[in-house]
Parts: sequence; structure tokens; C-alpha cells
Amino acid sequence: MGIFDRLLGRRGNGGSPTNITNVNIMWGGGFHTLPGLKPETKTFEFSIPFDNSSAIENLPKNTFKFSDTTVRIKDITVDRPFELVGVTPRLPLVVSTNEKVEFRLSVKAPETNYSGPMTVRFLQDDAGIIKVEINKVILAAKGRRVEIENSGIIMSVRKGHIFKNSIQLYKALSYGDEVTGISINAPFRLASTRPNAPFRLDDPNSFIADFFIQAPEMSYAGPLEMVLAVK
Repeated sequence: MGIFDRLLGRRGNGGSPTNITNVNIMWGGGFHTLPGLKPETKTFEFSIPFDNSSAIENLPKNTFKFSDTTVRIKDITVDRPFELVGVTPRLPLVVSTNEKVEFRLSVKAPETNYSGPMTVRFLQDDAGIIKVEINKVILAAKGRRVEIENSGIIMSVRKGHIFKNSIQLYKALSYGDEVTGISINAPFRLASTRPNAPFRLDDPNSFIADFFIQAPEMSYAGPLEMVLAVK
């Protein structure tokens, strides 16, 4: 389940020839796409559940001390041709780590027939937000360094945010290799991996590992390099 899971509670008063094909929610430098809806009314309501728990499911607990991930949502807007009538709870709102909030939006549909997406923007306080521009990911193992193609990442995230990077290990390793340890270049810190080291590459066709990485405390531009100890 992501930060934004689904739309809830659609209703209103009066007819509306509006077909919302999908709802794009802009948040934290990225966007989440939710299924569309067909309002039965000119002014309609719907709810967006916001979950401030870790976006990384099944991350092993007690393996790493994470930075605080409290967020402050200062405003919510809806792009034209829609008009936002009201939001509850009242903004700005601080959402604590692991807290869930259901935002109820009252929206006025366009005056003319409309079929297309609707964009909802969650605006957060910029304090604590950094920009991470990873131009390439490098795996260092068995005495060589391999650049992973198309591995660039650009994110606007909170300091200490945990993000996941999945890598095909056969780009640098071979079937039967055993990874005994993993380190990562500063200013990043490795929170955990899936599978946890030590592990053996035991699938002859493909072996994709998930790396859970903590973003730095300040903006960064450059490579991300992971060193794999192998035997």
C-alpha cells in the first residue's frame, strides 16, 4: 500500500456531465495515480487516505535508526477546470510518523462537459526538503566497478528519507557467488537489503536485490556506489 491508496466516499448534489479518467496526486516531487470516478453531482466530495508510515513495506525493524519523517502539509489545491470548495481537516496540518489521515475534499466540477484527468496537489512545508540527483549507480565487486545502465534518479525528499533501489546483481556478479557484506558511499547510508546479507545468488536466470537507502541530510548530486563483499 502506498502513501495514497484509493479514493473514498464520492457523493454530492445535482447532475454533472463529468468523467474523471484518473486522479493524479502530486506529492514530494513525484506523483501517484489513482483510478478515476464519474461524479453524479456538480459539487462532489471524495476522500484521499494519506499514510505517513514507511513507504518501504517489510523493512526489517530495529536494524537502523531512522530520521524523523514528520511532514507538514500546508495546502491542497486542485488544478483547473476543477474548483476546490473545501478541505477537512483544516490545513496546515502536521502528520506524524506512522500516522494516517483521511482528507475529505469538496470539489466543483467544470461548467461544461469534461472528460479527462483531475490533478490534486499536496503542498508540504519546504523546510527539511532536499534534492537528490544520482547521475549513476555503480556496483563494485570482485575487483571491478560496473555502472548500471539507466540508473539515474532525481528526487525531492525529506532529509533522511528511505528509498528503495532494486538492482539486477548479475550485472556485476555470477551464479553461485555469495554476498557477505554491503557498504555504500557517503553521504548515503544503507538501511537494509532484501535479502539480507549473507546471501547466495542461487537463481541462474535472474537475481534482483532490493537496497533500502537513507537519503543524506543535505542536497546531493553525483554517483551512488555500493561495494559488495563476495566470496
